[in-house]
Amino acid sequence: MMKQKIPFTELLSLYDNNQIKLKIDNKYIYKKDNNFYFINIDFNCFNYRGNKAQYIQNGISKSIQIPNKIYDNDKEIYFETIQISFYCCSFITEMPPFNNKIKIFYRCDFKKISKKLNTILLKKCTFDNITNSMHNIEGGIINNLLLINNTWATKYYINKQYNSNSRKTIINTLRIENTIFKENFKLHNCEIRNISIQDTDFEKHADFFKTIFDKGISENKLNNIPIYFKAINFKGLALFGDTEFKTKVIFKYITFESFSHFRRAVFHKGLDLDYSNIQQEMNFFGAKKLEGKDSRESTSQETYRIIKHNFEKIGNRIEANKYFALELEQKKLNIKKEKPFKFFDYIIFQINWLSSEFGTNWIRVLFLICNTGLITVSVVNIEIFKELFFNPSLFKFDFIYRFFNELSHYVYILDKSDKLVSIPILFLFNKVVLGYLYYQLITSIRKDTKR
Repeated sequence: MMKQKIPFTELLSLYDNNQIKLKIDNKYIYKKDNNFYFINIDFNCFNYRGNKAQYIQNGISKSIQIPNKIYDNDKEIYFETIQISFYCCSFITEMPPFNNKIKIFYRCDFKKISKKLNTILLKKCTFDNITNSMHNIEGGIINNLLLINNTWATKYYINKQYNSNSRKTIINTLRIENTIFKENFKLHNCEIRNISIQDTDFEKHADFFKTIFDKGISENKLNNIPIYFKAINFKGLALFGDTEFKTKVIFKYITFESFSHFRRAVFHKGLDLDYSNIQQEMNFFGAKKLEGKDSRESTSQETYRIIKHNFEKIGNRIEANKYFALELEQKKLNIKKEKPFKFFDYIIFQINWLSSEFGTNWIRVLFLICNTGLITVSVVNIEIFKELFFNPSLFKFDFIYRFFNELSHYVYILDKSDKLVSIPILFLFNKVVLGYLYYQLITSIRKDTKR
């Protein structure tokens, strides 16, 4: 059970005499080796000005001198000679003026951080607002992370997955606007509930490894708001490996100057790359759900073409054929919307889809070949079928053998049996349909090697 937090001023006032003293009490402050631990202390009661703290007591504003040392019994230990860690403490905007020796904040609460603490580890902490500042954060919760109208000359990392860190950071709102990152940017293993990134330059690598994006930002609290990456230059690598997009993601007016990848990324509601300038290879190997119903309804023909083209550039014909089929399916849907309506183009695409899903479904083709043979057998032997229908007692098991024997003949494209040739229309139907279906069968079987 978590202990109740004590205001930091009470720890100071306990020893209020001519000199303000801060002593180890082994309850809120204790020592281990040369490390000092502050536990369950509330620093929200005052703000710091230099080495003095302004606080309110009984409605009266007071000022108190913050000591620069701590007493271990009667031994004076200066903060500059020790390592300090905070566990389960609370802060508003400022922290005590001995942060140059702070080692870690663990499970602490911050209302707003005004100092850059990139050299201090903040593990499993909770933040109300982080605005234009950088911190070494692992895990925890950030309510608002705003990076606006700024230039970062150093690396900017949030929850980087190094040194055995596997914690997830929850960010309620992430907004990056009019910002330049001159060095590497990493946003690892985060779940971002609302996101907007626009008018931003990533001059080195941008890495969003294992991050989950829920939806975009909107004034209306609606679900399924598209996620926008807008007016962005990715000058280095753009890495979206193992990411997950729960709503449609739109890359609009984006330039990918270097290589990028979405390996094993999950797109629940589709992807839009129509207005992207892709200058190097983009790898979608292992991407999931782009062929799902929700993605097909919102992903354009051009986006599927871009993905197909990039698989072709890296020599992955198997995946290229998969997205080629999705591209043609979108083309078929686009034909339906065109005016004037192109009837014959639509029929061709529809037949291609129904017969083999644009050369990707060999089982369907095989089924249609058998059906063609079945239709041929039925028409050639229509009189026998009629007689058996009205007089079932005439049925003989020998008919089953004869049926499958003739079926094997009529699915053979070079068959010219007298029965079939005697019905010219049926003969023409059989050979034209079988010729088309065998072509589709070969295409479907070879889809994993060459289109």
